[in-house]
Order: sequence, then structure tokens, then C-alpha cells
Amino acid sequence: MMSMVQHRPVGASRRRGLTVGRRCLGGFYLAMAWGVNTFVTLPKARDVMAGFAQDCWVPTYKKAVDALVVPNAVPVTVAAIAGETVVGAAMLGRSERSAQVGMLAGAAWCTGLLPVLTWPYIAVMPPLIVVQLWLFRSLRRSSSPQRTRTHGRSS
Repeated sequence: MMSMVQHRPVGASRRRGLTVGRRCLGGFYLAMAWGVNTFVTLPKARDVMAGFAQDCWVPTYKKAVDALVVPNAVPVTVAAIAGETVVGAAMLGRSERSAQVGMLAGAAWCTGLLPVLTWPYIAVMPPLIVVQLWLFRSLRRSSSPQRTRTHGRSS
């Protein structure tokens, strides 16, 4: 019995949609890094990180944020700015592979932030994670060559 898996070629309009989606997310990450975190978070980094620790709803995460992040608030914020810049640049890159890496890194970043977020950010993050994972999957499908596989044998 043969089971064949085929990936259909992606149409031009769908590819344009994926490009627009990844560019929007890449722009979002750069705006968050250079707009919000550089000019809003960095000047009051210790207070912001202390607020994250106070609002944290996962006890072990709270201890880690209190012990590691709050005392090193400025370097952590600079690292966050750098990380968001790299993720945004990857999403905006010409290579679909770099965009895929950016989507996964962005989803991981957002997932890691979930325990320290409160309203309204906690409501925005899960859909943002889902969108990034969906774009990752869609980009992966669109960039893979059309292939046919059978059980144990290639045709």
C-alpha cells in the first residue's frame, strides 16, 4: 500500500501574504526593541523588572526574576533589545529560512515572557505566539520543494 504526501506549490498571492505577514511581525519586533524598550523600558529598567517580578504568577519564575533579572535590569534590558532586533531582522531578511528562525525565536521569546505579563499584554501574547507558529509552518511548507514520499522508498 502506497501513501503519498505531496506539497502543493504555493500560489503567488499566498506567498505575498506570507511576505507581508513576516514583514509586519519583523517591523513589530524592531519597533518594540528600538521604540519601546530603548526609550521607555531602558531608562527605568530596574522599576520595570521589579514590576515583572511582583506581577509574576509562577512562583519559581518569580524567584528567578527576583534573583537574576532585577539586580541586572539594565544588562537584561539591553540583551532584550538586542534579541528583539535580531528576531526582527531575521523576519525581515530575504531568506525564508531566516524568517522561519525568526518566527520560532519570536514564539519562544513570547512564551518565555508569559509568566511575568499582566493585562493587557497577557491577552495579546497567546495570539501572537499562534500567528508566529502558523507563519513558521506556512513558510516552511512554501519553501520546501514539491516531493512525493512512499513508505520506505522514494519514487
